[in-house]
Amino acid sequence: MTEFTSGIRNPRRLSKREKVKRLSKKPVYSATVSNENNIHLYPSYKYIVPKTLLFKAKEFWKIPVTISVTSSLEYKFALLSHIQSYTSIVDHIKNSLKRVRFTFPYEKDPFCVPAQIKSQITSYYSKQENEWNKVRGIYLKLFRFREMVKPLFYTWKIRAAQRNIKNSEDPVTLEVPKKPVYLIDINKRMSFVYDARSIKKAIEERLLFSDYMFSEPQPPVNLLTNEPLTYGQIVSICKQCKTYGEYSWILDELMMYGSNLKRFVAFNKQRLNLEAINTFFKKSTYVIRETVIDLFLIEADMADIPRYKITGFIRRYDTEPRDPLVQKWIRNTKEYYIAKELNNPVMIQQNDSDTEKLLNAIYLSTL
Repeated sequence: MTEFTSGIRNPRRLSKREKVKRLSKKPVYSATVSNENNIHLYPSYKYIVPKTLLFKAKEFWKIPVTISVTSSLEYKFALLSHIQSYTSIVDHIKNSLKRVRFTFPYEKDPFCVPAQIKSQITSYYSKQENEWNKVRGIYLKLFRFREMVKPLFYTWKIRAAQRNIKNSEDPVTLEVPKKPVYLIDINKRMSFVYDARSIKKAIEERLLFSDYMFSEPQPPVNLLTNEPLTYGQIVSICKQCKTYGEYSWILDELMMYGSNLKRFVAFNKQRLNLEAINTFFKKSTYVIRETVIDLFLIEADMADIPRYKITGFIRRYDTEPRDPLVQKWIRNTKEYYIAKELNNPVMIQQNDSDTEKLLNAIYLSTL
């Protein structure tokens, strides 16, 4: 049975081993001890925030040296030092003031609070509200100072990056750019120079990248570092290219949708697929052979073309790809997929008519 004492009789005497064990424990909380290693009634922020986060992370706010505050105020300030939005800080302070107020459960008979206790509670509320208002005032000054210094800071970083140009020749043409476009990397404090046409084509190739006849756009990257371009860099490139007359609908749409690749694809999906189809049929006849021949076999089977005629046309496709009849069928195949992508009844009907004429010409030709 656990021994319990209420102060009426003497407690059980501890053995020597128990005394040593109790003394070896860490000191407990005491509001009266003024030792620096113990926790005070209003603990300093170094006991609340982990030291690894406080001294290694750069996003924590600190009280200016010129402002002298109490330990209680310093503790409240440290609780919000990780928040980077002034609106969030104000909301947190409002919630803290709401939580600090005492709430009593509903009782049938109202409790009559003595005047002395009322005075102490009112004084406590006033003290907490005053301290939180001071904390809000400190953060307001810090945020205002940051907004004033931020333009100067970015201007200094941009000037430093402009002076540190990493290349003098365009990596595509290997010549000094005739229409120089400067790309600034603020984080690395360096800049790059490209020819307007080279950087425009590089961005377009990434956005028009496709597999087979399906578009798979990739984010634009820096040609030398292969890092994705930011919104500010894309806007800067588009404006510089526009001054040299190197512009296209791709750059216009990309800048319109805030260089957001998902939105760019969502609003230009059909146009990108059409570009993918056109790009696919610009490849060699060997690459597009399977697609062209598959459509021919389907249409020829539906039109009851003799087998030797089908074999003859396939042999001509392999041996004479420049034959006018072969080229017309390749063009007809591309129009078929474009009509399907647009889902246009007029274009589909026209393609069916052209397919029938080509099959008659293949049937009557000498293969």
